[in-house]
Amino acid sequence: AGLGVCTISATVAATAGYAAASDDATFTVAAIARTLTIGGFSADGYDFDAVSKPTLTAVPVREGTTTPLTAGTTTFTVEKDSGVDVCSVNNEVGANFGKVTFITNGTCTVTAATTANTVYASATSTQISFAIRQVTRTAAITGYSVDGYAFDASAPTLVATASPVD
Repeated sequence: AGLGVCTISATVAATAGYAAASDDATFTVAAIARTLTIGGFSADGYDFDAVSKPTLTAVPVREGTTTPLTAGTTTFTVEKDSGVDVCSVNNEVGANFGKVTFITNGTCTVTAATTANTVYASATSTQISFAIRQVTRTAAITGYSVDGYAFDASAPTLVATASPVD
C-alpha cells in the first residue's frame, strides 16, 4: 500500500479444452495534489509602528477544491529586500505560528511551503508581498524665546521632543 507503481497479475490455469492465460496490469498511484495560498495580511501594507501586526495563514487544500489537507509541515520563508531583513515570520507550531515581526521599513516578501507525506504531494505558495512603511516623525525644541536673550540673561532651559517616540 502507498504511493508508486502497482502491478497486479491475474492467472487462469489450463483446463480441458482451455489453455492457461495470464495478464498484468501496471499503473501508478500518485500523491494527491495540493495548493497553498497565504492569507492573513493586507496588500495595502502596514505602518512600522502598527499595533496589530499580521498573522499569516497557509492551509494546503486539495487541488481544485477548498477541502483542507493539513498533513505535512508548513513553513514560511522570508526574502530579503535589497539585502536587508525587513520582517520575520514565526515558524514555531503554536499560538504565534505565522506571526509577522517588523524589523525595518521596506517590502516584506513571503513564500509558504508544505512538505509531502505518503498520501499528499508537497505544495508551495506563490510569493506575497506587503509594504512596511516608515513612520513620519516630528521633532520640536521648546523653552526658548524667539525674541532672543541679553548676553547676561539666564540661559533658557531647552526641551527637545520627538513624536512618536521609539
